[in-house]
Amino acid sequence: MVEISPQLSLHPVNPVDRQQLYTFMQRIYPPAYQHFWQDQGQWYLDYIYGPEAFARDMSAANAFFYFVYWQGELIGIYRWLEEEPLMDLPEKRATKLQRIYLAPEAQGKGIGKQLLKWLIERQKDLGYQILWLDVMDVQEQAKKFYASLGFMETSHVFLEFPLMHDAVRRMNRVYLKL
Repeated sequence: MVEISPQLSLHPVNPVDRQQLYTFMQRIYPPAYQHFWQDQGQWYLDYIYGPEAFARDMSAANAFFYFVYWQGELIGIYRWLEEEPLMDLPEKRATKLQRIYLAPEAQGKGIGKQLLKWLIERQKDLGYQILWLDVMDVQEQAKKFYASLGFMETSHVFLEFPLMHDAVRRMNRVYLKL
């Protein structure tokens, strides 16, 4: 366990936790993202959190994958990849924030900011120079959140997932110099 504050902690996602992860994501993902998908996001949940993907996630040596707890309640997931170069700045030692999902009841409480500030300090201490991620172009609130922390846009990528509506495929690649 990693204690970020007396109320906020990270608990490692372990190989035995696949069903708990899948069930949790079934609860929190569709309310926020179902309108992006022709099938309300079920294909994505199965693709990202199904047995094969979960096994890959668990075997990645450079990955850190956690459940997020607030006041003892599971409220999110958090995953990053160390030594994951940013294509636009390949000479910089980089970490990619791959997943941060918080339940609706946990949003707007500063939890995301606490998680990011903790990760920024951790990665600085480990000698990383860049923290980067892809944020959906249509997610204005998320883009503003990352910009408020100093993240800058560098490029764009497009998701090629089947069943995703074309209008939401563009991702902004953003980064923060540590």
